[in-house]
Amino acid sequence: GFPVTGRVKPHKLYEGKDVNIKLKQFPIVNGIAATVYAVQGESLDSMIIGDWKAEGRKANKKQQGYLMLSRPKKRTDFLCLHGFTSYLKDYFRPSVESQNEEADLRVLHDRLYQKYQNILGLKKQ
Repeated sequence: GFPVTGRVKPHKLYEGKDVNIKLKQFPIVNGIAATVYAVQGESLDSMIIGDWKAEGRKANKKQQGYLMLSRPKKRTDFLCLHGFTSYLKDYFRPSVESQNEEADLRVLHDRLYQKYQNILGLKKQ
């Protein structure tokens, strides 16, 4: 805790005696509460994850696990109030289609690049 300064009037039993008092308090830290979608695109200095999923089904999306874990700048900058269970790992796992999307985009990029190289008569670098 942090020391608190101030004057304390001693109880009448201690009048005229030296009394050492050391008070402590919890640290006060400024913060905000936000939904996972409100911080989308943000880089956060720190983050506390209150819960991984909401009670209602409509509010939960598979992408929210990634969003929560990728907002803090460093992996040591976040704290979870509830553990990340095997159930949550399976729930938030991206689909095979999503996992393959980057490879599919690379193939499309390469095809388009080759097409324009042929049209412009350029050599691939």
